[in-house]
Parts: sequence; C-alpha cells; structure tokens
Amino acid sequence: QSFSTKPLSLAVLGGLAMMAAFGKETPAEAQSSKPIFMLVVPFAAGGPSDITARILLKYLGPELGQNTVIENTPGAGGALAAQRVARAPDPENGGIAKNDGFAWGFASNRNWPSYADPRDMKFAGVYSSGPLILAASKSFPGTTYAELMSWLKSSDANAVIGNPGIGSPGGICTVVWLQKEPDFKPAVVTFTGAGPATVALLQGYIKSACLLSADILPRILDGSVKAIGSTGPVRQLPNIPRLDGIDTRVNNGILMAKETSEPRVNELTRALMAAMKNPEFQRDIDALGLVATPLSDDASAQSVRDAHARQFLDQLDQYRRMLPPAQK
Repeated sequence: QSFSTKPLSLAVLGGLAMMAAFGKETPAEAQSSKPIFMLVVPFAAGGPSDITARILLKYLGPELGQNTVIENTPGAGGALAAQRVARAPDPENGGIAKNDGFAWGFASNRNWPSYADPRDMKFAGVYSSGPLILAASKSFPGTTYAELMSWLKSSDANAVIGNPGIGSPGGICTVVWLQKEPDFKPAVVTFTGAGPATVALLQGYIKSACLLSADILPRILDGSVKAIGSTGPVRQLPNIPRLDGIDTRVNNGILMAKETSEPRVNELTRALMAAMKNPEFQRDIDALGLVATPLSDDASAQSVRDAHARQFLDQLDQYRRMLPPAQK
C-alpha cells in the first residue's frame, strides 16, 4: 500500500513545529529553572522586618527573573542570620535583610563570629525606610511631648514605659529617649517584640512607648492610642511634630556574603532600584508608614551600594558610641 509523501511531510513539519512550541520556555518556566534567591530575615515571622521583606520579594523576584523565599532566622541579635548567610553554599543567591536592630545587635555583641562580620559583607542597597513614633496611652490627658514628660514624671501617671525589644529599632529609640531625659527614671518593661508592647499600651499597662510606624500607625489612626511625635515625616499624620533630639529611623536593606561576585551584587542592586520604582511596591510600603528609598534615575548600581554602605558603617559607629562602657 502506497501513501502520499506530501501529507506525511506536512504532518512531520507540523509535529516539529509543535515540539518547538512546547519546548520553548515561557518567562515563568525560565524563572522557575533558575536557583531560588533566599532572603534571610534575622527576626521572627510576622514582625515589621518580615512583612517589609515579603513585600519586597513580591516585586524583586520578577526583576531578578528568579523565584524567591524568606527564611526567618532570629536569635543572638542577628548573629545567627549572619552566620547563615556567611556559610550559605550558594553566595550568589542569598542575602540578609538588615535593619537598625541588626546593626545594633552587631554593635553590642562582642562575641559576634568574625567570619560573619557584616562590615565584610557586600551591601546591595536600602529598599525602604521610615520613622519611629512616640505613642502614649489614651489615659494621657495631653497632646504634646512637654505635657507627656510632665505627666510621666508626676505621681499621677505611675510611669511605666515600654521597650519593644533590646536592639530593636523601638528599643534603640527608647535608649536615645532616656539619654535625652537624664532626670526621667521610669520603670521600663522590656517586651519580646512590638506586638506585645502595643497590646500593653492599648491596655494601659504601660503609659508610653517608641514604636515603628509600621507597628503603631493603625492604632493611632483608629484612635486607640495617641501620637506624641515622630522621628521623621509620616504621610498619614501630616501634623505630627518631630521629636527634638531623637533621630532614630529604620532602614531596611540587603547584605550579601563577602564571597558574592561583584557583577551579582550589582545585578541585585539594579533589581532593587527597579522594584522601588514600581508604584505598587511604593503603595504597599506607604501603607506601613514607610517610604521606598528615593534614588535618582541616573544613579549607578555601584554608587548606590557605596552610599548605603557608608550609611551602614556610620550607623554602626553611632550605635557603639551609645553603648554603656561595659558593652563597648
């Protein structure tokens, strides 16, 4: 039995075309075939550092063309997370989400392992920043900082203030606040995070606390607590006064292992710059009272890295100066 060769040729060509079509990777397939980029967060899940890191990866992954994952590694003021990144088997595809609490942890920890020294790591850049807010319980009868201090120092207040965590941005703000007011000797309750501190403030157990805007802003907006002042502008609170002499802010950024190649760090920096220009990223960060770190359109990846690295090193020096002599 004979067959026509023309239909057979068309069938073969059609099959080859289908094979080529099915064999071509889609963008999603290309992304999934690459190594996963892991961002290590040195704090527990659910906190502001974790939330902002997860928001970032939502927009950073597509810019890198890679899938991403968060690994929460709390403990030892960030030293455990730093060790995790320093000893990662693939330094090209991992980093640590650093903030001011991480910087304080390093500055105050004399036993930090030398191989995980963040000063030796490569700074990819800062992706968001924001102020801290000094808040007071609803029982506070005034509105200003001077009135708050007068009330807290009076016998009527039974002054108990909250520290949301040693080494946390709120904890650093508390240290600066008390250094600014040497005659103020309140009872200080130290919590394991901003969540428990916020609950205690809402219940009136503590009278005041310095908290990240991401933690306390919703409670201020619904009238559950009072905002006394902030360490920087808050779009949702245009009339909030600045806290004189308290300039603590939170800066969220990414450090990579010292073994990471320069081209790879610059690639990550460019992806960060692109993600920060995304209006949806800016909207999500703004909802937390934070801002995407502004960058000029003509800034190079290296200039961004250098500027943010200098800022980080200056921050470490500042925190070391703030430590009691026994901790230095």
